[in-house]
Amino acid sequence: FTYKLEDVSITTGSGGLANLGATSTPIEATSVANLFRGGVTSSLRASISWDSRNNRLFPSDGWYDSIFAEYASTYTGSENKFVRWGGWIRHYQPVWGPFVYHGNFEVGLTTSTDPLGVPISERYLVGGIYNIRGYAPLSLGPKLLTQPPGDVGQELGSLPLGGNMQVIINNEVEFPLFKKVGISGVVFFDMGNAYNLEDRYCSGLQRKNSAISIKFDPCFRFPDSLTSGLRKSVGFGFRWISPIGPLRFEWGIPLDAQPGEDPLVFEFTIGNFF
Repeated sequence: FTYKLEDVSITTGSGGLANLGATSTPIEATSVANLFRGGVTSSLRASISWDSRNNRLFPSDGWYDSIFAEYASTYTGSENKFVRWGGWIRHYQPVWGPFVYHGNFEVGLTTSTDPLGVPISERYLVGGIYNIRGYAPLSLGPKLLTQPPGDVGQELGSLPLGGNMQVIINNEVEFPLFKKVGISGVVFFDMGNAYNLEDRYCSGLQRKNSAISIKFDPCFRFPDSLTSGLRKSVGFGFRWISPIGPLRFEWGIPLDAQPGEDPLVFEFTIGNFF
């Protein structure tokens, strides 16, 4: 069981909120602006886990599974109100010789009893070295088309909405390259995305808007969004158990890159993946 208390402050950059009302869909300015509300989060979280890994830091065999539920409301003294469910299944298995398979399946769902919906601080923005590699950090998930400040004739921009549901699937094979100095290689295949299930950002006209790819569509449509909306990538990388900790150098290649997305993404971080 975990208790969390935090004060969330949201900034929106130099553009402010004035431009958020001029969208390509009949969404009121207050509806979009309410995404960026902050406040105190006071939540209770219960989780249960099963861990049979042979090594917590560098596992090569076993399972690590967990499910959890988190609750924040006026009853817990919270200004931000939400209920979050989620969990993951992780498996580690020797494949052949020094090759070890790592698998991760993770889901999350956040809903809110607040009529304003789930705030941006509690929504899922995925992409990058921590979940779906091959894409710019926090670049995946639903987007809303917005009119930039200034001349109303300008081309529409996009506002990352984030999702209140996420699906993440990671598959990788790790193998030693220079064992004496702690350097290993990895190849991977990732899938996943974030999805919006809230009707407030999805009107009838929005559903007919072909300008937004289903991969960024704020309107969740089962099963199309779960199948055609999945983002996929492959890649490779190197990991070094250095004196300052585990270092990761990884190159990801999106298999369904959309306009404006890079065909190759390099990222570096300190720490293990999963």
